Amino acid sequence: MKDAVQARIGDVVGFFIHESLSGNGSNAQYVICGIRFGRIMDCILTGKQTNRAIVIQPCEYTSSAVIVDTSAPSTDGCVGRPVLVR
Repeated sequence: MKDAVQARIGDVVGFFIHESLSGNGSNAQYVICGIRFGRIMDCILTGKQTNRAIVIQPCEYTSSAVIVDTSAPSTDGCVGRPVLVR
């Protein structure tokens, strides 16, 4: 997993937010309640357990591949439109 995540450092990725989990391992089932986007900043999966981390910087993201439903419930400000500034 380390090599796969490190190969994506700097990329914006989407990841699912879950509200509950049943089972474990390959039989785990998650109840998905949302999706967020973030830029992978760092991946440290070796060394002391307390120092291991995957660092993701939250960011807004839009694309024609992201389908928007105007009747969807509010995200309470967790999702927005990107604005280009100088």
